[in-house]
Amino acid sequence: MSAQLQPITLQPEQLPQELLLTLDKALLTSKHSGWAWSLARHNRRVCSGSGMFGYPASQLTHMMESHTQATALYLSAPLHCGFITLDELLPSLKAAGIREVNLPSIDNAWWIFGKAEDKSVESGIVINYFPINHIASQVYYGPYTVKTKNRPWITCITATNMRGGHVDMQVFNKDFGFKQRIRQSVMSCHAVITDSSVSSKTYQGMRNSAGCELLLHEYQDEASLRAFLANLATMQLSTAVVIANYTTCMQLQQSGLVDEFLLSYQLLDSPDIEPTPSTQSTLANLAEWTVVDSHLLSLGVQVELIKKPF
Repeated sequence: MSAQLQPITLQPEQLPQELLLTLDKALLTSKHSGWAWSLARHNRRVCSGSGMFGYPASQLTHMMESHTQATALYLSAPLHCGFITLDELLPSLKAAGIREVNLPSIDNAWWIFGKAEDKSVESGIVINYFPINHIASQVYYGPYTVKTKNRPWITCITATNMRGGHVDMQVFNKDFGFKQRIRQSVMSCHAVITDSSVSSKTYQGMRNSAGCELLLHEYQDEASLRAFLANLATMQLSTAVVIANYTTCMQLQQSGLVDEFLLSYQLLDSPDIEPTPSTQSTLANLAEWTVVDSHLLSLGVQVELIKKPF
Protein backbone atom coordinates (compact mmCIF):
# COMPACT_ATOMS: atom_id res chain seq x y z
CA MET A 1 0.00 0.00 0.00
CA SER A 2 1.40 3.40 -0.98
CA ALA A 3 1.43 6.61 0.98
CA GLN A 4 -1.43 8.80 -0.13
CA LEU A 5 -0.68 12.48 -0.65
CA GLN A 6 -3.70 14.64 0.08
CA PRO A 7 -3.43 18.35 -0.84
CA ILE A 8 -6.14 20.21 1.07
CA THR A 9 -7.36 23.74 0.35
CA LEU A 10 -8.52 25.58 3.46
CA GLN A 11 -8.68 29.12 4.78
CA PRO A 12 -6.31 29.90 7.72
CA GLU A 13 -9.20 29.76 10.19
CA GLN A 14 -10.03 26.27 8.90
CA LEU A 15 -6.59 24.80 9.49
CA PRO A 16 -6.46 21.98 12.04
CA GLN A 17 -6.13 23.42 15.52
CA GLU A 18 -3.25 21.09 16.33
CA LEU A 19 -1.32 22.29 13.27
CA LEU A 20 -1.79 25.91 14.34
CA LEU A 21 -0.58 25.01 17.83
CA THR A 22 2.61 23.50 16.42
CA LEU A 23 3.22 26.69 14.43
CA ASP A 24 2.78 28.74 17.62
CA LYS A 25 5.13 26.43 19.51
CA ALA A 26 7.76 26.75 16.79
CA LEU A 27 7.60 30.55 17.00
CA LEU A 28 7.86 30.47 20.79
CA THR A 29 10.93 28.25 20.58
CA SER A 30 12.68 30.53 18.11
CA LYS A 31 10.78 33.10 16.08
CA HIS A 32 13.30 32.90 13.23
CA SER A 33 14.47 29.29 13.44
CA GLY A 34 12.02 27.13 15.37
CA TRP A 35 10.18 23.93 14.54
CA ALA A 36 7.66 21.89 16.52
CA TRP A 37 5.72 18.65 16.44
CA SER A 38 2.71 17.08 18.09
CA LEU A 39 1.51 13.48 18.38
CA ALA A 40 -2.24 12.97 18.68
CA ARG A 41 -4.74 10.17 19.12
CA HIS A 42 -8.34 10.73 18.05
CA ASN A 43 -7.73 14.50 17.88
CA ARG A 44 -6.30 14.61 21.40
CA ARG A 45 -2.66 15.47 21.97
CA VAL A 46 -0.48 12.71 23.38
CA CYS A 47 2.77 14.68 23.55
CA SER A 48 4.58 17.49 21.79
CA GLY A 49 8.01 19.04 21.47
CA SER A 50 10.08 21.58 19.63
CA GLY A 51 13.59 22.37 18.44
CA MET A 52 15.58 24.67 16.20
CA PHE A 53 16.78 24.28 12.64
CA GLY A 54 20.37 23.10 12.60
CA TYR A 55 19.94 20.71 15.53
CA PRO A 56 19.07 17.01 15.01
CA ALA A 57 15.39 16.09 15.07
CA SER A 58 16.21 12.89 16.96
CA GLN A 59 13.92 13.86 19.85
CA LEU A 60 10.96 13.68 17.47
CA THR A 61 11.75 10.20 16.16
CA HIS A 62 12.52 8.91 19.66
CA MET A 63 9.22 10.19 21.07
CA MET A 64 7.24 8.66 18.20
CA GLU A 65 8.72 5.24 18.88
CA SER A 66 7.96 5.50 22.61
CA HIS A 67 4.34 6.67 22.18
CA THR A 68 2.82 3.89 20.12
CA GLN A 69 -0.73 4.89 21.11
CA ALA A 70 -0.54 7.97 18.85
CA THR A 71 -2.24 7.78 15.46
CA ALA A 72 -1.37 11.15 13.89
CA LEU A 73 1.68 13.39 13.65
CA TYR A 74 1.57 17.18 13.15
CA LEU A 75 4.66 19.12 12.06
CA SER A 76 5.17 22.88 11.91
CA ALA A 77 7.39 22.64 8.82
CA PRO A 78 7.25 20.75 5.53
CA LEU A 79 9.59 17.81 5.14
CA HIS A 80 12.93 18.94 3.74
CA CYS A 81 16.62 18.27 4.28
CA GLY A 82 17.06 21.29 6.57
CA PHE A 83 14.54 19.80 9.00
CA ILE A 84 13.75 16.10 8.54
CA THR A 85 13.14 14.05 5.40
CA LEU A 86 10.55 11.39 4.70
CA ASP A 87 13.28 8.74 4.62
CA GLU A 88 14.37 9.78 8.12
CA LEU A 89 10.80 9.88 9.39
CA LEU A 90 9.39 6.66 7.92
CA PRO A 91 11.07 4.07 10.19
CA SER A 92 9.70 5.79 13.30
CA LEU A 93 6.25 6.23 11.76
CA LYS A 94 6.12 2.52 10.96
CA ALA A 95 7.44 1.52 14.38
CA ALA A 96 4.82 3.65 16.13
CA GLY A 97 1.99 2.59 13.84
CA ILE A 98 1.19 6.19 12.91
CA ARG A 99 -0.97 6.30 9.80
CA GLU A 100 -1.52 10.05 9.37
CA VAL A 101 0.95 12.91 8.95
CA ASN A 102 -0.25 16.53 8.76
CA LEU A 103 2.12 19.07 7.26
CA PRO A 104 2.07 22.69 6.14
CA SER A 105 2.52 23.30 2.45
CA ILE A 106 4.19 26.52 1.29
CA ASP A 107 3.88 27.56 -2.34
CA ASN A 108 5.60 30.94 -2.54
CA ALA A 109 8.58 32.31 -4.41
CA TRP A 110 10.62 32.60 -1.20
CA TRP A 111 10.36 28.87 -0.47
CA ILE A 112 13.81 27.62 -1.50
CA PHE A 113 14.05 24.49 0.64
CA GLY A 114 12.94 21.98 -1.97
CA LYS A 115 9.62 20.63 -3.15
CA ALA A 116 7.35 18.57 -0.94
CA GLU A 117 8.30 14.92 -1.09
CA ASP A 118 5.73 12.97 -3.05
CA LYS A 119 7.31 9.59 -3.60
CA SER A 120 5.23 6.52 -2.84
CA VAL A 121 6.23 4.18 -0.05
CA GLU A 122 4.90 0.83 1.04
CA SER A 123 3.54 2.18 4.28
CA GLY A 124 -0.18 2.90 4.13
CA ILE A 125 0.42 6.37 5.58
CA VAL A 126 -1.76 9.31 4.57
CA ILE A 127 0.17 12.58 4.26
CA ASN A 128 -2.07 15.66 4.40
CA TYR A 129 -0.70 18.96 3.10
CA PHE A 130 -2.33 22.17 4.35
CA PRO A 131 -1.40 25.37 2.46
CA ILE A 132 -0.30 28.06 4.92
CA ASN A 133 1.62 30.38 2.57
CA HIS A 134 2.78 33.33 4.72
CA ILE A 135 1.47 32.12 8.08
CA ALA A 136 4.45 32.02 10.49
CA SER A 137 6.85 32.56 7.57
CA GLN A 138 9.22 34.49 9.86
CA VAL A 139 10.26 31.18 11.39
CA TYR A 140 12.22 30.56 8.16
CA TYR A 141 14.19 33.82 8.24
CA GLY A 142 17.16 32.02 9.79
CA PRO A 143 17.40 29.05 7.40
CA TYR A 144 16.63 31.37 4.46
CA THR A 145 19.52 33.67 5.40
CA VAL A 146 21.92 30.74 5.71
CA LYS A 147 20.91 29.48 2.29
CA THR A 148 21.05 32.86 0.53
CA LYS A 149 23.85 34.68 2.38
CA ASN A 150 25.95 31.88 3.88
CA ARG A 151 25.57 33.35 7.36
CA PRO A 152 22.98 33.25 10.14
CA TRP A 153 20.18 35.73 10.67
CA ILE A 154 21.68 38.39 12.96
CA THR A 155 19.84 40.33 15.64
CA CYS A 156 21.75 43.30 17.03
CA ILE A 157 21.03 44.51 20.58
CA THR A 158 22.37 47.91 21.61
CA ALA A 159 21.43 51.33 23.02
CA THR A 160 22.03 54.94 22.05
CA ASN A 161 20.88 58.47 22.85
CA MET A 162 19.67 61.39 20.75
CA ARG A 163 23.28 62.51 20.25
CA GLY A 164 24.23 59.21 18.68
CA GLY A 165 26.41 58.16 21.59
CA HIS A 166 26.58 54.71 23.14
CA VAL A 167 24.42 54.13 26.22
CA ASP A 168 25.09 51.36 28.72
CA MET A 169 22.01 49.13 28.60
CA GLN A 170 22.13 48.70 32.37
CA VAL A 171 20.47 52.13 32.48
CA PHE A 172 17.21 50.39 31.48
CA ASN A 173 17.52 47.24 33.60
CA LYS A 174 14.82 48.33 36.04
CA ASP A 175 12.28 48.87 33.27
CA PHE A 176 9.62 46.18 33.17
CA GLY A 177 10.32 43.58 30.49
CA PHE A 178 13.63 45.09 29.33
CA LYS A 179 15.94 42.31 30.48
CA GLN A 180 13.34 39.68 29.60
CA ARG A 181 13.22 40.82 25.95
CA ILE A 182 16.99 40.60 25.68
CA ARG A 183 16.99 37.18 27.31
CA GLN A 184 14.25 35.99 24.97
CA SER A 185 16.33 37.03 21.95
CA VAL A 186 19.35 35.22 23.34
CA MET A 187 17.37 32.09 24.18
CA SER A 188 16.00 31.99 20.62
CA CYS A 189 19.39 31.92 18.91
CA HIS A 190 22.29 29.54 18.27
CA ALA A 191 25.19 31.91 19.03
CA VAL A 192 25.97 35.11 20.93
CA ILE A 193 28.53 37.68 19.79
CA THR A 194 29.79 40.36 22.18
CA ASP A 195 32.37 43.13 22.05
CA SER A 196 34.51 44.65 24.80
CA SER A 197 31.55 46.64 26.16
CA VAL A 198 29.77 43.43 27.22
CA SER A 199 31.09 40.58 29.36
CA SER A 200 30.84 37.30 27.46
CA LYS A 201 31.02 35.45 30.80
CA THR A 202 27.33 36.27 31.24
CA TYR A 203 26.51 33.77 28.50
CA GLN A 204 29.09 31.05 29.18
CA GLY A 205 27.40 27.67 29.57
CA MET A 206 23.98 29.15 28.81
CA ARG A 207 21.56 26.96 26.88
CA ASN A 208 18.97 28.16 24.40
CA SER A 209 15.30 27.21 24.18
CA ALA A 210 16.22 24.04 22.28
CA GLY A 211 18.39 22.95 25.22
CA CYS A 212 21.69 23.37 23.36
CA GLU A 213 24.65 25.36 24.63
CA LEU A 214 25.13 28.73 22.97
CA LEU A 215 28.25 29.25 20.89
CA LEU A 216 30.15 32.41 21.87
CA HIS A 217 32.35 34.80 19.93
CA GLU A 218 34.12 37.95 21.11
CA TYR A 219 34.15 40.56 18.37
CA GLN A 220 37.62 41.79 17.43
CA ASP A 221 37.29 42.67 13.77
CA GLU A 222 34.93 42.07 10.87
CA ALA A 223 37.13 39.46 9.19
CA SER A 224 37.16 37.14 12.21
CA LEU A 225 33.43 37.68 12.70
CA ARG A 226 32.69 36.72 9.10
CA ALA A 227 34.74 33.55 9.54
CA PHE A 228 32.75 32.68 12.67
CA LEU A 229 29.46 33.33 10.89
CA ALA A 230 30.49 31.20 7.90
CA ASN A 231 31.32 28.37 10.29
CA LEU A 232 27.87 28.64 11.85
CA ALA A 233 26.31 28.50 8.39
CA THR A 234 28.30 25.36 7.58
CA MET A 235 26.68 23.73 10.62
CA GLN A 236 23.25 25.09 9.57
CA LEU A 237 23.07 27.13 12.80
CA SER A 238 20.92 29.90 11.49
CA THR A 239 20.50 32.59 14.16
CA ALA A 240 22.94 34.76 16.10
CA VAL A 241 22.62 37.70 18.47
CA VAL A 242 25.12 40.55 18.66
CA ILE A 243 25.20 42.46 21.95
CA ALA A 244 27.61 45.32 21.51
CA ASN A 245 28.49 49.00 21.59
CA TYR A 246 26.29 51.20 19.41
CA THR A 247 29.23 52.13 17.17
CA THR A 248 30.10 48.47 16.59
CA CYS A 249 26.50 47.69 15.68
CA MET A 250 26.36 50.58 13.21
CA GLN A 251 29.55 49.36 11.53
CA LEU A 252 28.07 45.88 11.19
CA GLN A 253 24.83 47.31 9.83
CA GLN A 254 26.70 49.29 7.19
CA SER A 255 28.54 46.10 6.23
CA GLY A 256 25.25 44.28 5.69
CA LEU A 257 25.66 42.05 8.74
CA VAL A 258 22.50 42.99 10.64
CA ASP A 259 18.98 41.78 9.88
CA GLU A 260 17.17 42.89 13.01
CA PHE A 261 17.64 45.47 15.76
CA LEU A 262 16.51 45.56 19.35
CA LEU A 263 17.48 49.18 19.80
CA SER A 264 16.97 51.21 22.97
CA TYR A 265 16.88 55.00 22.67
CA GLN A 266 17.57 57.14 25.73
CA LEU A 267 15.40 60.21 25.08
CA LEU A 268 15.66 61.86 28.50
CA ASP A 269 18.79 62.78 30.41
CA SER A 270 19.21 61.55 33.95
CA PRO A 271 21.36 63.08 36.69
CA ASP A 272 22.74 59.58 37.29
CA ILE A 273 23.96 59.18 33.70
CA GLU A 274 26.91 61.05 32.26
CA PRO A 275 26.20 62.15 28.66
CA THR A 276 28.29 60.38 26.04
CA PRO A 277 29.87 62.18 23.08
CA SER A 278 28.20 62.02 19.69
CA THR A 279 29.59 59.30 17.43
CA GLN A 280 26.87 58.84 14.82
CA SER A 281 23.51 60.56 14.73
CA THR A 282 21.33 58.01 12.97
CA LEU A 283 21.21 54.50 11.68
CA ALA A 284 22.43 54.01 8.15
CA ASN A 285 19.98 53.55 5.28
CA LEU A 286 16.66 52.32 6.70
CA ALA A 287 14.68 52.44 3.46
CA GLU A 288 13.97 48.69 3.54
CA TRP A 289 13.53 48.36 7.30
CA THR A 290 10.26 48.00 9.21
CA VAL A 291 9.38 48.81 12.82
CA VAL A 292 7.66 45.68 14.15
CA ASP A 293 7.32 46.57 17.83
CA SER A 294 8.13 49.20 20.43
CA HIS A 295 8.27 49.34 24.22
CA LEU A 296 8.18 52.39 26.48
CA LEU A 297 11.09 52.83 28.87
CA SER A 298 11.37 55.22 31.80
CA LEU A 299 14.00 57.29 29.96
CA GLY A 300 13.10 56.49 26.38
CA VAL A 301 11.86 53.76 24.09
CA GLN A 302 12.98 50.36 22.85
CA VAL A 303 12.30 49.67 19.17
CA GLU A 304 12.38 46.41 17.25
CA LEU A 305 13.32 46.89 13.60
CA ILE A 306 13.61 44.23 10.95
CA LYS A 307 14.79 44.00 7.36
CA LYS A 308 12.51 41.38 5.90
CA PRO A 309 14.36 38.95 3.63
CA PHE A 310 11.27 38.17 1.52
